[in-house]
Amino acid sequence: MREISDRLFSGMILVCALFLSACASTPEEDPAEREEVLFPELRNKRPYQRDQAPAEIIDYDGLQRSLGLSRGLSEYGYQEKDFATCDVGYGYSSTHRCRKNIFVVIQIQLLCRDSEGTVSTTLRYDDMTPLTNRSISWELAGDRGTLTLDGQGRGQIRSIFAATPREKRLKISTQNDFLYMQAGAIRRVVTPQKWCR
Repeated sequence: MREISDRLFSGMILVCALFLSACASTPEEDPAEREEVLFPELRNKRPYQRDQAPAEIIDYDGLQRSLGLSRGLSEYGYQEKDFATCDVGYGYSSTHRCRKNIFVVIQIQLLCRDSEGTVSTTLRYDDMTPLTNRSISWELAGDRGTLTLDGQGRGQIRSIFAATPREKRLKISTQNDFLYMQAGAIRRVVTPQKWCR
């Protein structure tokens, strides 16, 4: 009797072991493959396979011209124009990630004054020196970049935003000095004398 129960017990262990190994070796069925068998029309339309949007390499010059934001470098100040990305081209896809953006152009002139401290008389243009051929860093509403001023201290900031940064603070800086100004109000900027160095 004991021998029968031992054999029965061994047999049960063997059956359990075979069952467990069969479960472990059975490959998991891909739900998408099961759907393809049941619904062949879904074969190339899996919802988790999204088309990859092409990388956006924007032609700033072309976009600026098309939006009518080109002007002479001596016309200082802030300009912006909104546009629909899928309608403009210039590096934007006509079918992917369609949205409204704002193209911003800020043209400035940076001058440093010859005098130090407070001045009692109105500064004349002759009392100031343009910051010529200098590299200036800028930051505005989470975006940043650099520009090189020309021989008269003029430069242009161009960027694209999701919302207008007109009321935001624009930071311009050299290696050691920086200034903050409201983006929509900036035109000609007179910096302290130490910026002349």
